[in-house]
Amino acid sequence: FDTDFDFTSIRKNIPTTVVIHGNDDPVVPTENAERTAKELEAKLVWVPNGKHLNGSAGIMELPECLNALLEMIGV
Repeated sequence: FDTDFDFTSIRKNIPTTVVIHGNDDPVVPTENAERTAKELEAKLVWVPNGKHLNGSAGIMELPECLNALLEMIGV
């Protein structure tokens, strides 16, 4: 990371987190997603062929996000 994050404070204030990351992101290395998930004690969800998870990558829907939210609220 270029910036240090206060992961302890983030975990304290946001107790349930999910990291969603394209498994072939050309911008953000997968190691960053792995580290972020580990530091936040978060679930890590890989999106196959998701690239940077934006419209330029052809991602117009992100069912992984909806599924993570539904899981968080117990639906």
